[in-house]
Amino acid sequence: FQITVIILIIYDLLSDAPEGNELKIPPGASEAVITAQFLALIITVLTQDDVVTALEMADHGYHKGIMESCPSATYIKFIFANFARFGEGILTIVVSFLFIVTSTSVLDIFKDFAAVAFISNLDNLAFQLAKRGFITKSVQKDAKKVETATLSEGNTTTKSQCKLLIWNTPFHRLKIRNILFGITSVIICLPWVAIRAKQHLGYYKSLSCKSLTVKFGDETLALADGGTTLHYAYFSNNYKIEEKNKRFKLEGDRPVYYERGQKEWVGERAPGKFLYCKDLQAWAFTIEDVWPRGNSSSTWKACENWLLRSPETEVYALEEVPLQGWSIWTGITDTAQDFSLSCDECSSDIDCSLHGQCVESTCVCDKKWLGQRCDSKIPCNELLYTNNRCSDYEELPGFVLLRDENNKTMEVYGRPVFAKLDTSSLDYNFDQDDYYLDDD
Repeated sequence: FQITVIILIIYDLLSDAPEGNELKIPPGASEAVITAQFLALIITVLTQDDVVTALEMADHGYHKGIMESCPSATYIKFIFANFARFGEGILTIVVSFLFIVTSTSVLDIFKDFAAVAFISNLDNLAFQLAKRGFITKSVQKDAKKVETATLSEGNTTTKSQCKLLIWNTPFHRLKIRNILFGITSVIICLPWVAIRAKQHLGYYKSLSCKSLTVKFGDETLALADGGTTLHYAYFSNNYKIEEKNKRFKLEGDRPVYYERGQKEWVGERAPGKFLYCKDLQAWAFTIEDVWPRGNSSSTWKACENWLLRSPETEVYALEEVPLQGWSIWTGITDTAQDFSLSCDECSSDIDCSLHGQCVESTCVCDKKWLGQRCDSKIPCNELLYTNNRCSDYEELPGFVLLRDENNKTMEVYGRPVFAKLDTSSLDYNFDQDDYYLDDD
């Protein structure tokens, strides 16, 4: 029963794991969690007695003489019992390890550890129930007989007690336990060290949404230079995790989200970015070289010059931060209004409004649909506008919907692009992150 329960837990923990992160390891861990993980691993080894006991019994071996006093204690039962004990012990260590390395809080670590300890002691609970007669009288009699059984040396048995015939000394038993404790500690700690190293290098990105849509409200900020007003709504955009060589950049042990995925300036404008600030214990939005509270030092530092900050949190993915309680700087610290963020990635065709297919976490829309979620119909092909500021009503050249060489609608952040066509000598070259006109 215990083995079945533990296997079900392991299956649940590993099911629906993202590609490249089969153990569902979080992107990082705080210092408190790392310390708790190490302590929990040591406790796991110290409290797991089934593996040691099974190996000791295998070392002692089976003696045929035991069947003189215990006819039902066959060699097959001896092998099966010890194999089951050993397997249950190994599975308990495995599931404890999985709970420990996937936890993101100290409470989760020891809560899950307590649950596993309870499951691993179900056999002892069943034995106590049997001994007290809660099952049947015959089972109660056998349980009491087992309880009075002892491990002895030599080649004799008594009919009153079911004794295992073993060669055993206290020194021999202690030596085996020390060796097994050392081996088990190394086996369980080495993978944990490797996982910690990969977390530090940013390998486990699959649990973090790599593309977010961020919307700001209508708040503004008059900058300290006295002549510039920052409109937060201008930075409502798509924000992506910066990746390099299949790893993403970390600050505060968490990924950094750049506006449009670009960290370089566009003209005279720096992109916005979201990062985690350990000093604030919060996520923050900043813009390079923007000093919201004045130039107080010679070096611009992102976390000291935050424009928007989350409530205190230790979560490792930006989309997991609650939307309530964000603070925005408008000359004073104020509550952010109409701020929202959501993941752009899809997990199934349903996320694409059933108007497209989810391919590698991105919606590929059908012919007549567009948008991050394929939830907008393709608009008309041409827009006309008029200028009635003059005395004579005048119709001006319109804008046409841009399409690529495959006749697919061109988009920026899931929205169609229209361009003014004053002359047929213009060729349009378009790219999601850098679009421009070439005049032949």
